[in-house]
Amino acid sequence: MKPIPKPISYLFPSLRNIFFLVVFLAVLRQGNQMLNADGDLGHHLAMGRLILDSRIISHTDPFSFR
Repeated sequence: MKPIPKPISYLFPSLRNIFFLVVFLAVLRQGNQMLNADGDLGHHLAMGRLILDSRIISHTDPFSFR
C-alpha cells in the first residue's frame, strides 16, 4: 500500500518536471531557428531526395545556376 502524499506536495513540482518544462520551453522558443538555422532547408531536402533516389552522393551541386 502506497503512503498518501501530503496535499502540499501537489503544489510543488518535482525536479524532473522542472527540467522537462525548461527543455520544452527552450525547444518551443528556438524551434524555428533550429529547423532553419542556415536558411537553406529546401536545398537540403532536395539534395537528400536526390541522394536517396540515385543512391549516389553527388560531388557537384546540380541545383546551382553556375
